[in-house]
Amino acid sequence: MRINQKLVDGKKRLEYLIVDICQDLDQIAVTQLNVERPKRPHTIMLSDTLRQIELGKWKVLEHSFSPYLYMSDEELLKDKKRRKWLQRRDSSFNIIAPLIDNDELRYNYLFIDSSSILHRLIETSGRSRSYVAKILNRYWYYGSHVNALLPLWRNCGTNQSLPEVPSFDQDPELGKSGPKTRYGSPYRGITQQDIKHIRRFAKTIPNGGKARLSDLYDQFTRKFMYARVKPMIEEAHEIALPVPRAKLISRNAFKYHFKQNVDQLELIRKAVGTTNFQKDFRGRAGLARQGVRGPTSRYEIDATVVDQYIRYPYDKTNQLATGRPVIYLVVDTWSGMFVGTHACFHGPDWTGASQALFNAFTNKVQFAKRYGVEITENEWPCHHVCSQLVMDRGSEYTDRNIESTLKGEIGLSIASFAPYHRGDCKGTVEKAFDIFHQNAVRFVPGQVMKVPSKEEQHASRKASMSFEAFMEKLIRTIIYTNNNRLRKNNHNFEMSRDDVGFSPRDLYLYGLEEMMIPPAQIPEERLRFALLPADKATVRMEGVYFKGLYYSANKIIHKQWLDKARNFGRYTVEVRYDQNSTNFIWCKDPESNELITLELTDRSEAYRNQIWQSTLHEIELTKQKQSLHEEHSFANKIEFLNKLDEIDKQAKADARYLKTSSAKSIQTGIKERKSIVSSIERSKQSEQIAATLSSEGNASSTAKKNTQHLETPDFFDFDDEQDDS
Repeated sequence: MRINQKLVDGKKRLEYLIVDICQDLDQIAVTQLNVERPKRPHTIMLSDTLRQIELGKWKVLEHSFSPYLYMSDEELLKDKKRRKWLQRRDSSFNIIAPLIDNDELRYNYLFIDSSSILHRLIETSGRSRSYVAKILNRYWYYGSHVNALLPLWRNCGTNQSLPEVPSFDQDPELGKSGPKTRYGSPYRGITQQDIKHIRRFAKTIPNGGKARLSDLYDQFTRKFMYARVKPMIEEAHEIALPVPRAKLISRNAFKYHFKQNVDQLELIRKAVGTTNFQKDFRGRAGLARQGVRGPTSRYEIDATVVDQYIRYPYDKTNQLATGRPVIYLVVDTWSGMFVGTHACFHGPDWTGASQALFNAFTNKVQFAKRYGVEITENEWPCHHVCSQLVMDRGSEYTDRNIESTLKGEIGLSIASFAPYHRGDCKGTVEKAFDIFHQNAVRFVPGQVMKVPSKEEQHASRKASMSFEAFMEKLIRTIIYTNNNRLRKNNHNFEMSRDDVGFSPRDLYLYGLEEMMIPPAQIPEERLRFALLPADKATVRMEGVYFKGLYYSANKIIHKQWLDKARNFGRYTVEVRYDQNSTNFIWCKDPESNELITLELTDRSEAYRNQIWQSTLHEIELTKQKQSLHEEHSFANKIEFLNKLDEIDKQAKADARYLKTSSAKSIQTGIKERKSIVSSIERSKQSEQIAATLSSEGNASSTAKKNTQHLETPDFFDFDDEQDDS
């Protein structure tokens, strides 16, 4: 116990303010609080009070005083109207100052004899006994401080007393009214009973909707103001009968006392729900890095759908959109560093999240170069495996799958899942999405507006950015943020002493060097088979066939995978792939467990440097085009075969009057006839060449001479008898 605490007796409803304590006399000087006017302090036994407190019958509580008690004279003088307050205070304090400033007199007044000391103050001041006693009682009652003697009118309006219940004794028709109105009948004044009804009514407000005071006033009036009568008919419901306005409280009075007597935060909690209140309306005094040792101790991962449509890469008319990409971000909680990312057109799911983690745990130089961003390792120095991972606990993330994979394959000690719908539990990565949208997705073609204009085209019809350009913006935004975002609240004493910068990269590098044991680097091939999505591929004679594309490598050719598939039949292997690149897939040799990188072959050249989402869609479109091609080709084939039949029929018709032989052996002299025909053809070609080099006359004469020298042999004149011989 100490001075200016209060003792509360719950049964007797008494409250005493402790004025002074005298352990020698085993007494406590107290003044009663729950009275209309301050009374003279009296004493109670200290030992008895302690016994009552131990038994739980009394309680020791803190007492709140008026804020004026703690104000200095300078603060009071800021308002010119308070100058008279100080004059009144000082004149009153001068009367009791001989008692207050003398410890012995104060001790005697409170614990021994107060009458003689009070008589002396009356004689000295020349004021009445009631006035001096009133000042002394106020001094003890309001905290034993000089400001306790400030004029009481400073509290005007704070200690008003309201009637218990409405009274209609003066006029049975109207009763006691409230403030007069310019038009219409006045409302009645509010009472203590109305305030109790307002508190009861607040407990019945349903959850899930925003409480509008105008609607609540209507419901309150129907429930507590209208007379309710039950008809004599059986099973009839009560009827609310209207009453005159003079028997109702006004709308403004209801709103005022509703706000004064009902917890407004509780109304917000009812309107939005407990989970949303904790997420969006709760104060946040702590930091996300609280309890985190340093960088790589905890990563946060989350995904969101970007407010922008991406152009379909195989469309040259710029009229098709692939869709809105889903970006995954992995953020280091301690430093705020973006350590990894991934973008795709599906999810959020574990497939995309695992690839974002793969990106977070591996070097970023080649990843950035793939999209045309040349960086050094020092610009994005994040390739470390974390100790703890925080992600959403949703249906897209299966606890058993994630925990077994992360712990078994990578060695993460903890996989922490945030509660459902509680984005504030991973606020660092949630803020990262805001940063990206504010910097990279603003005033760009294909942007999805929260409140779209009705006369504008849909955002999907304005998509003009390729996926590669989008990834370049994402990477450049991450690098800029890592190197320039201000993180002053993450500084500690050592960082300020060592003059560490305020960017996330400065904090990350300093923490790795000074505060953490660098985590062991996991081989990239192990990360691939732990995090990249897995699927089945078929080994064929043409290569490894995966989702419509062909892959190959020198190792599988030397190991005769393709030869075995051609001679003994196709077989399947497990592969890992990157959703953002069709160029490579990875598999393991079942005999040596060696990682084999398979590259896209020329058979599938049309799908090089593409993402799988667009590739699979284009493959389906190609199947449609192929079907139309085969349909058209088949019609042309029928027309072609019909034409060949006509030629055969015409040939038979032309030869039907010629003599035919019945012999079955091969004709004699075919080779000689073939030689002669060849000579004639060569001669004709020579004539054509000579004609182009000489004049027309010489060419014609040369042709005649050549013709005269050629004589037809006798064996061209053969008949059936000659063939039969």
